[in-house]
Amino acid sequence: MKAIEQVEQAERQAAQLLEKARQEARNMVEQAENDAARLREQSREKSRNETADLLAQAQKEAERQAEGLRDKTEKQCSQIAASAESNMEKAVKFIMERVVS
Repeated sequence: MKAIEQVEQAERQAAQLLEKARQEARNMVEQAENDAARLREQSREKSRNETADLLAQAQKEAERQAEGLRDKTEKQCSQIAASAESNMEKAVKFIMERVVS
């Protein structure tokens, strides 16, 4: 009788160990899935931040270039206006001569 009880007890212990091993395996899989989800979210956040930084840099560069073009265009406009102003007196004299003659 005692041998049967020992076998039954050993079987119960084996079943308990097997269930414990299965539970530990499930826990390990769940932890790995959680870790993977956390890492994916961290990667997404890092990508969003890097994209925002690159966009900000591109925006600053575009503004810098636009400012340079604006300055250049304003200078050209001033030169054209000055040139037109200096020729205005000649144009008025020319027109007056044509009208008076």
